[in-house]
Amino acid sequence: MFRCCSLWFMLLAMSLSLQAKVEVKIHVDDGYPPYSYVKDGRVQGLYIEILTAAFDKMADYSVIFEPVPWNRGKHLMERGEGFAFSPTYFHAHDWPYLYPYSYPLYEETVLVICNSKVNSATSLQWPSDFIGKTIGNMRGYDGWGGAEFRTLLHQKAINYHEVDGANLLLMMV
Repeated sequence: MFRCCSLWFMLLAMSLSLQAKVEVKIHVDDGYPPYSYVKDGRVQGLYIEILTAAFDKMADYSVIFEPVPWNRGKHLMERGEGFAFSPTYFHAHDWPYLYPYSYPLYEETVLVICNSKVNSATSLQWPSDFIGKTIGNMRGYDGWGGAEFRTLLHQKAINYHEVDGANLLLMMV
């Protein structure tokens, strides 16, 4: 009896160790260098390195990164057709379908860069001193600026444009 039970437990342990890893697909922004982008058919970037380092410690999972355009990834999450999307920032205020699961990978600071036509000798007040000005933003960096800023955008008191990359944004300045 003891030998039979030992054999059974040994076979059970072996079968558990031979089970396939759980496959997890994470959609990633395909056009956000240097953080997340596709080059030579491979997804790469800082976010991919961070996530890979974390998932390397999760031996029971096989993680696949599937690159998609930002808006497609956002829509996949909204419709419940995707498991995860990176990079996500804290979007509880405007992506209720991700809350409480939308947490940032790190903290960041958003800054305003103005062209020479803006008088920077005086301290500018956010966002009231930007009424009538044009603000460019990278697509996907939504939700920043605070409630008053979002109200001014809704009222069209600030000219607001979203672009698909940092290079276009810098050309706007």
